[in-house]
Amino acid sequence: MSHSTLSFFSLHGLRLFALGAATLGATLVSAAPTFKNIKPLPLVAERPAPTIAAEVRKAFDAELAACRELARDNAKAAEADAAFGKLVKAQTIEDLRVEALEAHANFLFGNRERAFDEQALAAFDQLLALRGQLTGKVKSWLNSKQAIQRRQKQHAAAFDTTLVQLAVPELTADEIGKLKHQAVDLLLADGRGEEAVELAREVVQDAAAPLGLRFDIGRKAAGWLRVNLRKPSEAAPLLDELLQLPLDSAQRTTVRQDLIYLVNHAIKPRDSEAVWERSMALIDDAETPIATRLRVATELLSIYEGERGVKDRARPVPVAEKLLAEKNLPVAEEVRLREMLQRALNTVGRGDDALAQAEIILANTNAPVASRVAANASLAWPMTEAKDFAAAEKRLRHALTLQGLNTTLVAQILESIGRLYLLQEQEDKALPIYTEAYRYFQTDDMTNRVIKLTVAALSEAYRFEEAAQLWLDRGDKLEAANVLARQHSPFGERARELRLQVLEDEKSPLQARASAYPSFLTADPRDVPVAEKYHELFIRANTNHAIRTFGDRITRAASGTAYYGDFAGTVRYLGWLKPLVKPNLDFKTTLCGINAYADLGRLDEAVALAREAVDYTGFKPEEIYQLKMTAAALGLRDPKMTVEAAKAALAKADAVHAKETELEPAQRASALASAGGTVLQARLNNTARAIAALREGLYVPRPRKTYKVTFSDRPISGLDSWDSIAPKTERQIMDRTYGGNMEFLMTDVATGARGEGIGTDADAKKQKPTEISFICDDNGLHFRFDAYDERAAEVKAKLLGAGSYEGYIAPGENQPYICFLIDLQSGRLDLYNTTYDTMHHRRVTADRSHLYRGEHRFREDGYTTYVFLSWQAYAEKIPEAGTVWDFENAHWGRAGSSTWNGLESIHGRSTWGALVFDIPPAGRVAIKRQLVFKALASYKGEKRTSHHHEGALDHWLDSAVGDPEFYEARLRPLVERLDAYIPLVKADMSDADVEKVYNEALFGWNNLRDLVDAERRKYLAEKLTR
Repeated sequence: MSHSTLSFFSLHGLRLFALGAATLGATLVSAAPTFKNIKPLPLVAERPAPTIAAEVRKAFDAELAACRELARDNAKAAEADAAFGKLVKAQTIEDLRVEALEAHANFLFGNRERAFDEQALAAFDQLLALRGQLTGKVKSWLNSKQAIQRRQKQHAAAFDTTLVQLAVPELTADEIGKLKHQAVDLLLADGRGEEAVELAREVVQDAAAPLGLRFDIGRKAAGWLRVNLRKPSEAAPLLDELLQLPLDSAQRTTVRQDLIYLVNHAIKPRDSEAVWERSMALIDDAETPIATRLRVATELLSIYEGERGVKDRARPVPVAEKLLAEKNLPVAEEVRLREMLQRALNTVGRGDDALAQAEIILANTNAPVASRVAANASLAWPMTEAKDFAAAEKRLRHALTLQGLNTTLVAQILESIGRLYLLQEQEDKALPIYTEAYRYFQTDDMTNRVIKLTVAALSEAYRFEEAAQLWLDRGDKLEAANVLARQHSPFGERARELRLQVLEDEKSPLQARASAYPSFLTADPRDVPVAEKYHELFIRANTNHAIRTFGDRITRAASGTAYYGDFAGTVRYLGWLKPLVKPNLDFKTTLCGINAYADLGRLDEAVALAREAVDYTGFKPEEIYQLKMTAAALGLRDPKMTVEAAKAALAKADAVHAKETELEPAQRASALASAGGTVLQARLNNTARAIAALREGLYVPRPRKTYKVTFSDRPISGLDSWDSIAPKTERQIMDRTYGGNMEFLMTDVATGARGEGIGTDADAKKQKPTEISFICDDNGLHFRFDAYDERAAEVKAKLLGAGSYEGYIAPGENQPYICFLIDLQSGRLDLYNTTYDTMHHRRVTADRSHLYRGEHRFREDGYTTYVFLSWQAYAEKIPEAGTVWDFENAHWGRAGSSTWNGLESIHGRSTWGALVFDIPPAGRVAIKRQLVFKALASYKGEKRTSHHHEGALDHWLDSAVGDPEFYEARLRPLVERLDAYIPLVKADMSDADVEKVYNEALFGWNNLRDLVDAERRKYLAEKLTR
C-alpha cells in the first residue's frame, strides 16, 4: 500500500492524526522525537451489538472453534494458518470478518515458534486500518503489534507504535508512564541514545507528569549518559535537575548517592572537591538515614586516603568523628566507619587516636567478631614495632577468648602469633603455635589451614623440601609442587616432575590434571609437546578458564608471549583459543596474533587474520581502520619497492578506509603508529618508512624549536651567580603538549620515578608556562627551568606533589643521550643513561658527581631548577659555533604535561629541539684549557697505585700477577708518548699548546685504562695466532 492511498485508520494514518502532520514529519526525519502535542485518536468507547442471524452465528462459531482446535497442536500450525485465512475470506458480514481476522492475528502472534511474526504484523495492520473500532480493541491490537516489533528487534518501528499507543484515549497514569518508559528504551535500543536522553529530559521537565515517572526516567537517563553514551559529566546536571523536584527523602538520598558515584567513579579525572561537596550534601541532610550517612562518610575517608598531602587526607576525619558522636548508630555501619577512620588517623600521624578507635571496636560486643579480631591485632602492632614480643603475643592471644570465632579467624590469630617468632628467626617455635588451632576445631578445613601456615613458615626459612613433604603426606602433589616451585627454591625440576605425574595420570580427577596443565604453557622445548598433547583436556575441564588462560598467556603485560617475543607460542595459543571464543577474539589478542605471524615471516596468515578481523564485532572504528591499513601495508612486500611507491599505495588505501571509518586525523595517526609497528616486525622497512611519512602528513607541521646557547666569560656556579652575571638570558616557554601515550609513564620503569601528583589536577587553572634557559662557560653547560605554581608553598611543605621534569640531551645527531629526572617537590636529580661507557662516551652517573650538579629553589610563585653538566662528560665533543645538540624537556605536572619542542613519545628523540651553540674561538680555547688540566690530573692518577686506588699500569709490572713482557712491548711506548706532552701543560700555557695537547694527548689521558685493555687484547690475539 503506497503512502498516497493510506486510509485514515492505517497505522500511518493513526500516527498522522495522533501527532499532527508537523509533529509526525519531525518525528520521522528529525533528531528530536517528542511526546508533546500528541492528540487522542478518534475511537469509540462502545457501540451497539451487531445483528447477526443465529444460524450464521452458530456456523461461524463452529468454524472458528475448529480453527482454534487446530491451533492448539503446534505441529499443525501451517494447517491452522490456512484454516484461519480461509475463514476470514469466507465472511461477507464485516463484523464476523473482523472477528475472524482478529482471531487469526492472535493465533499468528501467539505461535510458539515465532514463525508467523511478519504475517501477524500484516494482520494487525489490517485491523488497525479499520474505521470506528472500539478503544479497547485498538489498544489491544497496538499492544500486540508493539510486542512483535520488540521481540523482532524492530526498535524504530516499535517506537513509532508506542507513540500511537500514547494517543489511545483514557489511558491510566500507570499506562502512560509505562509507555513513555518503553519509548525511551526503544530509542536507546535503536542506537539513538542522544534522542533517548532528550526525550527522558522532556519527561523530567513535564510538571504534569507523575513525580515517580519523572524520578525513575531521570535516573535512568543519567545512567545512559554515564554508561551507554560515556558522557558522565552531562549526567550530573540531569541529576541536579531531579533534586529540584519535590522528592521525598528516600528519592533525594538515592539521587545524591547517584551523584556521589558519578563524581567519584565515572567522571575522569576525579575532582576531589566535587566528591567532597556531593558527599557533604548527603551527610548534612538530617533526613538521610544515618546508616547511609555513615556509609558515605566511610567512602569519603577511603577516597581521601589516596590524596598526596597530609592535610588533604585529614580533611574528612572531623566529619567521621562528628557522625560517630551521635547516638544509637547501626552497628555494622559504625564499625566500618571506625575501621576506616582508624586507617585515616594512622596516615595523618594520629596513631594514639587510631588505637583509641581500635579499643572502641574491640569493646563493642555487638561488633562483628572479625572486626574485633582486627582491632585487637592493631593494638598489638605498637608492641611488635617496639620488639616487645611477649606483650604483643599476650595481646594477640586475647582475641582467642572472643565469642564466635570460626576456623578462618583462629588461623588468622595464630598466624599473627607465629609471625612474632618468625620475626625473631625462630621458625621452630612458630610451628607449634599453629597446631594450637586443633584445640578449637578438629576439621579437615582446619588441618589444611595449619598445613598452609606451617608451609609458609618453612618456606620463609627456605626449608622447601620439608614444606612440600607436608602436602605429599596429605597426598596433594600439586600443592607440594607449588611449594617446590617458589622463588628461591632450587627444586623447580622436582616441581615439574610432580605436575607432570598428575597431568599424565588418567586416574587423577580431571580438575586436578587441568590445574597441573598451565605450568607447561612455556617456551621450554620440553613443555611445548606436553602443552600440545593435553590442551584439549584442559579445554574440556573448563572452557571459560581455558579461554582466559590462553588469552592471558598471549597478552599479559610484562609476561605474555607477545611481550617476550615468543611468537611461536602466540600462534600456538591463538590456534587453540580462536575456535573457543564467541563471537570472536578481542582486538588486543587479534593484534598480537597478527604481529606474531608478521615476525615469523608468515605474512599471508597475518594478512588473512587482519582481513578476517575487519568483520569481527565489538571493534572500534579506529581498530577496523588499523586492521585494514595493516593488511594493505603487509601486502607491499616487493624488496625493490621504494618508500615513495609504498607511500603512494598506502595513501590510496588510506583515502578509502579513512572515508569508511570517518576517523579524525588524530585517530588515524594513532592507528597508523600501531600498524607501523606490525610492519616493522615483518621487516618491511621501506613500507614502515612509508607509513611513518603518511602519519607525519596528518599533523600540522610545527617548526623545530632552537635555542642559541651563548658563552659567558665569567664562570657560573649556580643560580645566584647566573642571576648576577647573565640576568637577561633568553627565556623560552614550554608550551607544547606532550603528544604520546601517558599510560607509558606508568609502564616505563627503567627510567625511574617521575614524582608525585602527575595529572592529579587536570582541571586546575592553567598556570603560566614553564620557562627554559641555557648558557655555557669554560666549565660546562648550564640550564634552568622556572616553573609557576600558585600552590608552591604546599609543595615545599611536602603537602602536595608537583610532578617532575624529564629531560634528554645528546651532543649531536646519532650521539648517545642521557636522561635526567627531577622531582619538583624534593628537587632530587636522578640520571638515566641509555648506553655503556666507551672511549667516546662517558656516562653521567650518581658516583661521578664532578660531572653534574643540581639546585632547586622555591619562590612565592613557583620553583626554579638548575642543572649543570661538565664539559668533561663531552671532552672530545666540544661544540663549535653553529654546532647543534639535541635537547628536550617534559614537565609532568598536576595539570597535565607540557614540553619544550613537542615530545611525542618517551625517549623518542625524533621530536626533540635543537641547542645551537654560539661559542667564540676564545671561549673554545678556554674550555679546552680547563679540560687539559683536568685530563692530566686524571692521567697521573691512573698511572700510580695508592692505598685506595689501583692504577692502570702498575699491575702489569708485577711478575706474579701481571705481565712485564706485555708492559715493555705495548704499554711503555704508549706511556712515553703520552708523557711527552706533560711538559707543555703549564698554568700560563699558550693557546697553541692548549690546542696541541687537546688534539694529540687529551684522548689518551682520558682513556688510559681503555687503551691498556685494547692493547692487551691485540697483544694476546697476536700471540695466540702465531
